[in-house]
Amino acid sequence: LDDEARKLCDELGMTMSRAKTPGSHPTFITMIRKLIQERIASAPRECLGQYGPNHDVCPDDCCPAPTRPPGRP
Repeated sequence: LDDEARKLCDELGMTMSRAKTPGSHPTFITMIRKLIQERIASAPRECLGQYGPNHDVCPDDCCPAPTRPPGRP
């Protein structure tokens, strides 16, 4: 896709800049490794803030649909 976008930008006389991807940056690789370990080895789940890690699947009563206010008479 980048090649096609670059070609189109060249044809239109536009400047194209591509954002870098995390690729093989050590921090990104560490994050992926930890996520995989959480799944296959029941490793402790990391999180930020005071509420702890979220669950994987919402319990039935977790996210109830909002109710609408009564309609006009």
